[in-house]
Amino acid sequence: MINHKITRYFIMILMCACISPVYADNKGFKERKAMYDIFQKLDIPLTDASIVHMISMANAISAERLEIAKKLKAMEVLKKELNKSIQELNTLRKELDVVAAKQQKQSPNMKLVVTLYESVDPKKAANMLKRLDAEMVLAIIRMMSPRKSSQIIAAMDDRVAAIISKRLLESQKPQSGEGK
Repeated sequence: MINHKITRYFIMILMCACISPVYADNKGFKERKAMYDIFQKLDIPLTDASIVHMISMANAISAERLEIAKKLKAMEVLKKELNKSIQELNTLRKELDVVAAKQQKQSPNMKLVVTLYESVDPKKAANMLKRLDAEMVLAIIRMMSPRKSSQIIAAMDDRVAAIISKRLLESQKPQSGEGK
């Protein structure tokens, strides 16, 4: 003997999943008749209200499918944008690696220059530094010990010392290992 309640539920789900949204309206006589015939062959009692309910379920399932399809398309767009951003980040990383390699090659020379400026009288060092561009002066000052750099900045013209101090505050803090 067939358990009609379970069979009916299974058939309802199956019918709702298979009905095209074009035909799943409350006025579709042919569709209701076809569903009714299937249920009659299976000896499952069915009313027009049940058929209407199944059709409305089919509409809901179709709407869910459309919503899922829209979300999948949106996810594909986001995935493409994410991949593009990843490529851009990889390009920037490569460029940064090139710059870091250049800086690493220049680092021994820069340390030598810093050592030379630290060994010179602060007034003479201040006079020599004013002839360099601001970025170079900032790089040298950052790598100096705080005691030496403060003496050199103190020996500079007040206006220049203020500009350098401001730029030092605006720039990133020196990484560990620098400033010694």
